[in-house]
Amino acid sequence: MSITTNLALNEPAYNSTSPTWDQPLNYNSTILDQMFGNTTSIALPTGASTYTNISAPSSIAAGQTSQAMRIALSGALSANQTVLLPYNVSGMWIISNYTSGAFSVTIGSNNGSNAPRGYTIVSPQGYNIIIYCDSTNVQKADDGLISSVLAVSSGGTGASTLTANNVILGNGTSAVQFVAPGTSGNVLTSNGTTWTSSSLASGGTLIRAPQVLTNTGGGTYTTPAGCNHILIEMIGGGGGGGGVAGSTGGTSYGGGGGGSLFAVKYATVAPSTGYTYAVGAAGSGGNGGSYNGGAGGTSSITISGTTYSVSGGGGGLYSGSGAGTNGSTGTATNMDYSITPIIPAGGSGYGGCVDTPYGITMGGGYSNPFYQQIRGGYNGFGWGAGGSGAYNNAYSGAPTEPGGNGYQGMIRIWEYT
Repeated sequence: MSITTNLALNEPAYNSTSPTWDQPLNYNSTILDQMFGNTTSIALPTGASTYTNISAPSSIAAGQTSQAMRIALSGALSANQTVLLPYNVSGMWIISNYTSGAFSVTIGSNNGSNAPRGYTIVSPQGYNIIIYCDSTNVQKADDGLISSVLAVSSGGTGASTLTANNVILGNGTSAVQFVAPGTSGNVLTSNGTTWTSSSLASGGTLIRAPQVLTNTGGGTYTTPAGCNHILIEMIGGGGGGGGVAGSTGGTSYGGGGGGSLFAVKYATVAPSTGYTYAVGAAGSGGNGGSYNGGAGGTSSITISGTTYSVSGGGGGLYSGSGAGTNGSTGTATNMDYSITPIIPAGGSGYGGCVDTPYGITMGGGYSNPFYQQIRGGYNGFGWGAGGSGAYNNAYSGAPTEPGGNGYQGMIRIWEYT
């Protein structure tokens, strides 16, 4: 008589009478009854242990064997435990883990030398799980794969381990990705495509007093150590005022020089790194030739290949008679925010003028037509101010008069960690 591999069911030989047929038939009935109705209870060692074997199937229905579909584990654990299914036995079981203690219970298939082989699973405390074994690998029955990794398409992570303290990122149908915490104080930041661990882009500590750059010849600005962000305040040069011709019998006003813009940019930089800058020069007042005022120069700084700039105000136009035209205001390029100088109404002779939130006055001076017979233009007052236009009230023999000079621009930089 032979027996089956996994359940040890009896298979009497043809025409066999030893033993009589009732004995193996009754054993098989008892085995099947225990398979569906019995529980094999296993008390695991409380201390360190290499393994605990589940008894092999018995052809005489011995009871506490692998033939029972349900296996209950108990014990107050003080070490991790390994439970081994019998060598070369396949089947499906419900594992109930009633153990206590913060230690794991691993279920594997015996390799014949009392060690697990193939895939193993961990039976969580306080849970019932359904497992199966193909005589080599042990797997949860709902995983669907002979693998310790549940694919993303099946609702898993596609990863066999999760890195401690990392943030998990989705990755389509591929295994998840991870973002490490990085430096203390970092936050999870989107770059428009994915997420990274980075310092606060809008935060930081002011490192030192603001740096004011006034060298119209330009130069190199160098960030201090620890500087990662800067706030740039920028103004171009003011335009020069327009001149007037000598009296020919009519009152004339030269156009006022245009004031530059005040503009702001918040930029990311590298510590201890040099960046090229230029400060806009003042426009000259009209004096000779066409008598038109000169435009103010452009202020700029270049960071990582991008140039941030504010152009100067335009020059006021010459007036042979009547009113000349005021110069235009500057324009900002790649800046975050800008304030346009105000051009007062009332005709020529005025430049732009505005008070910024930081107390910087910009714009042109103006010529006063009252109580004066002739007057050259006033020079601009304050960063980026335009010069005023000249004035002539047509006195006989009045000379030509120059426009006022504009005022140069500047760059002010606030440095943050």
